[in-house]
Amino acid sequence: MTSPQTVLADLQSALGVTELVPLAQGGQKFVLRCLRQGRPAAVKVLLVPPGPAVRVAFDRARRETAVLAAVDSPRVVRLLADAVELRYEGDLPYGVAWVEELLDGADLDTVLDRPWEPARVARLLVHLAEALAAFHQNGFVHRDVNACNVRERADGSFTLMDPGLARRLADGDPGDADRIGTIGYRSPEHAAGGSIRPWSDVFCVGILAYRALTGRLPIEPGATPHQDAARLGAGEFPSAASLRDDIPVEISDVVDRCLRGRPQERFHDGTELLAELGKFEHILAAPDARPAGLDQPTALAGLAYSHSADTDSCADSDQVVISGAFGERRVAVKSIAVDQEPFAVRLRPSRLNPAPGLRFSARTIDLGDGRITNSFSLTVDPVLAGISAHSDPAGFHLPDLLDGAAAAALSGSFSFISDQPDYQPAEPCLDLCARDGRTVSLPTVAKPAFLVCKGFPLLRNLDARGTLRIAGRPFAWTGSKTTPRADDAGSLTVFGAANCRVRYELAPRTGFLRLVDRSTNTTPADEQAADVVVSNSVVTAVREGGGTDLFEGGYILRGPRELARELREGDQVEISTVDGLDCSQIQSGFSVGPSLAAAHHAGGDLDGYDDSLGLSPFLPGHRYARTLIGVADGLLHLRVFDGAPLSRTFQGVSCAEAAGLMAAEGFDPAQVHHLDGGQSSKMAFTHAGAATVLGSMHYLLWPKNGEGDFQWHGPRGRVLRSALVCRSV
Repeated sequence: MTSPQTVLADLQSALGVTELVPLAQGGQKFVLRCLRQGRPAAVKVLLVPPGPAVRVAFDRARRETAVLAAVDSPRVVRLLADAVELRYEGDLPYGVAWVEELLDGADLDTVLDRPWEPARVARLLVHLAEALAAFHQNGFVHRDVNACNVRERADGSFTLMDPGLARRLADGDPGDADRIGTIGYRSPEHAAGGSIRPWSDVFCVGILAYRALTGRLPIEPGATPHQDAARLGAGEFPSAASLRDDIPVEISDVVDRCLRGRPQERFHDGTELLAELGKFEHILAAPDARPAGLDQPTALAGLAYSHSADTDSCADSDQVVISGAFGERRVAVKSIAVDQEPFAVRLRPSRLNPAPGLRFSARTIDLGDGRITNSFSLTVDPVLAGISAHSDPAGFHLPDLLDGAAAAALSGSFSFISDQPDYQPAEPCLDLCARDGRTVSLPTVAKPAFLVCKGFPLLRNLDARGTLRIAGRPFAWTGSKTTPRADDAGSLTVFGAANCRVRYELAPRTGFLRLVDRSTNTTPADEQAADVVVSNSVVTAVREGGGTDLFEGGYILRGPRELARELREGDQVEISTVDGLDCSQIQSGFSVGPSLAAAHHAGGDLDGYDDSLGLSPFLPGHRYARTLIGVADGLLHLRVFDGAPLSRTFQGVSCAEAAGLMAAEGFDPAQVHHLDGGQSSKMAFTHAGAATVLGSMHYLLWPKNGEGDFQWHGPRGRVLRSALVCRSV
């Protein structure tokens, strides 16, 4: 069987795409997000076992992409790259893939749970009529217009997708009407002996509009498709207008005509339907016809996130409620896994002083092309507010740190991330970590670090070299990923969780899983070496020959085999220096990410950020939420550029954009570092006795191994292992 890694590599090579992230799966069909020529796109993949099925799949994909290439309409998903075969080792075919436009928004089947306002239904009818007109004028019939094949975009428009069953009218009737289509969305012609024509697509649009108006299908699917077709053809269902009294007569008349049992009594095709919808101009101009946009700034105090459950999280069936100046948006938890555009909320500029020594500000920044980010800034004066780097291997949620003394907290998530709850490192903070005045983890490579020394913040690059004492005996140490120097001879070598490699595997519901192979997650074998495992400043094991699990302790010291005879479990370990810095002066701290300048210029190739984190998360052209940290003029500056990656207008910022924004405010991008990136980018503070949590409200806890529900943890966020805490003194 072809491995997920092989599939991803083949897709990149065959389609010229990068940064593949699985989004959805249906049977053997996968949808992945990618970058194509620097822009987001969607890859569709059909995997099939070797044999005749491969040729059938390729023929179907070729027909589908040919339809998309011929039908040019803003209401139809666009084809970006033709179908290609995937071949195992370049020989045995195992699938087919192509590239389409990446659509934001939600499929109609996720938003048809309650009746819509008539103006929204009018917009649906007009846009689907435009899509069908493009199909029918080019000689195609879609044959499967259903709630899963129509996407409502973030701007309120509708797009028709997935013409996998479409055919050319000129090719004749294939006689498969009773074997295609989607239950509940079939026309009377979708029956044995039926002939599916453009007026059949019109009927299916009528079903969608009927359900949008009433919250129900015209008829509930029965025992057989033939019985359903007979009931639909006989009109055995009430008109939409009889089920609610606020439907404009223009809409009810059009829907009734779309649903006529006799094809000749319907609109002949999409073009005729579109012409009739010219009567809708005054309905589409109504205030409730305009989609909720980003032009209504929300006061910070008015922005709220809640859900229908009484617990800290909610499951697939629950709804997240987003409230602001725009009104109220209800988002199904399940939909957040594929669409996060509802979290794009434009903010009114705000300034607060949460506590002595703390200054907070928030504003929305326009990035061009309709894109925005929300900027949350916290400035800390260390004379008036104490700062500490908090870490806890057991994990915590950011709001939990806002106790009676803590005035603000910011996520600092450069810790190991894995979707294997039963296999985690003993010290999850990557590389350097110090807490409560004691250094508990050492760097494996030169990296920047945030430190609190004598109460004041310090941000500097640290070489992975220093000194320590074991049972009172002095040693020099060097990081295992550091380029050796002549004066390193005799030094102990540091290994740890930062040496591990994360692999990504496709998962049916969550897109992918981050996994670590235990059998290979060890120090290198070496008969002449001994590994000294250190946890909480104590030697917990001494092993000869290597092969020690990288997750076993806070870090591992490798030296000559003789160490196994000289050191014992229980020996105390004291870190003396790191890059010449006296560790007795370090109250707390941890390694941080690269500077904005380094990330921007590295082209995604950053030493020290590849092994433990999989691919580097700081690709210059990729937009996502970022938490940044800098020290200037004696003040600590913290910044969150908020975003939701599965949105169109609110993905976050790229390295180049972040560097430009900070430089415009007078900061040197080389002195502003990443404290976090992605779904942990949060800021929390107390003001006027109330707690405020901002950033990354789209966060979902994924079900492991495809079992269970997605869980929304918006305000609480995911479990952290490190963060910054500010307390007024």
